[in-house]
Amino acid sequence: MKFKSRRNNIRVSGIPEAEKESWEDSEAKVKAVIKEKLQIDVDIERAHRVDKRKSHKRNANQPRTIVCRLRDWKQREAVIRKARKIKPYGLYVSEDLAPETLQKREAQIPKLKAAKESGKIAYFILDRLIVRDKPA
Repeated sequence: MKFKSRRNNIRVSGIPEAEKESWEDSEAKVKAVIKEKLQIDVDIERAHRVDKRKSHKRNANQPRTIVCRLRDWKQREAVIRKARKIKPYGLYVSEDLAPETLQKREAQIPKLKAAKESGKIAYFILDRLIVRDKPA
């Protein structure tokens, strides 16, 4: 079984999609949007759209997510932190997690929401939910 690391990957959603978009086009679009909205220059090793085009489904006009492999982990963290901090309108940046991890997180979301509503600090580290009391 071949294992490919997702350590330096991010997922970027909200970038319009062209009809016959190549990998180079996707890479250029991501670089331009991150430069414009987050003021960060990134070195992308490769970028591509995920999933197949949705021609007959409800979300047919919604652009597909782009997965990008950045040069190193520090760049990835800088992009994710800045995106979380300034929350640019229409641009969504997240870590590239395995489907199994996403399923485990989804099952724990009610606990996360309950903890946050009760005034605690709650967050995920991969598929583990961490809940702590806020410092006094």
